Amino acid sequence: MNIPEAKGYSIWLMFQKDDEILFQSIIDELCKEFNTPLFKPHLTLLAGIEEEEENLFNKFSKIVENLNSFYIKVVDVKYSIEFYKSFFLEIEKDKFLEDLFRKAINIFDLKINSSDFHPHISLLYSNESFEIKALLLERFAGLVDKKIFVNKISLVKTKGIPPNWEELINFQL
Repeated sequence: MNIPEAKGYSIWLMFQKDDEILFQSIIDELCKEFNTPLFKPHLTLLAGIEEEEENLFNKFSKIVENLNSFYIKVVDVKYSIEFYKSFFLEIEKDKFLEDLFRKAINIFDLKINSSDFHPHISLLYSNESFEIKALLLERFAGLVDKKIFVNKISLVKTKGIPPNWEELINFQL
C-alpha cells in the first residue's frame, strides 16, 4: 500500500472516553478489514503547520486559553478520493467551531480561508475505490446526528506516516 507522507504538525480535537472508545473500535475494525494504518480518532483543527517546536508550544497554549469542552454533531457519513479523508463523518460547521478555527489560523498566521475548513472525523485512511467506500455508508449511517463531547486538544507531530505520528502535548478542556 502506498501511504502518502503527512507534513508538519497538527492540532487535533479529541473526545470523551466513551466516544473515543467507540470511534477507535470502528477505526480498528476498518483498518483490519482493509489492511490500512491505525490512527487515533480525532477532528483536525489545523494540519501541516511548519514551525519551530518552541514557537509551536507558545502558540498552541494561546489556542487553549479560555477554551472549554464542547459538543460537535455528526451531520453525514461520506467518502472522498483523499487518502487521509477517505471515509469520514462530516461534522456540523457551527459558529463555535468556525470561530475556533479562525482563532487558530490567526495565532499561527496561516493564510487559509475559513471556507476551506471542512470539519470531519476520519474513520479510514485508504486508497480503496469509491464503490467499496460506498458500501460502508449504510453500515455507519446510524452515526448521523450523534453528538460528540470534545474534551481534549492535542498538538501532534504528523510528519511521515500514521505509525510515526506523535502526540507532543495535550490539554484537558
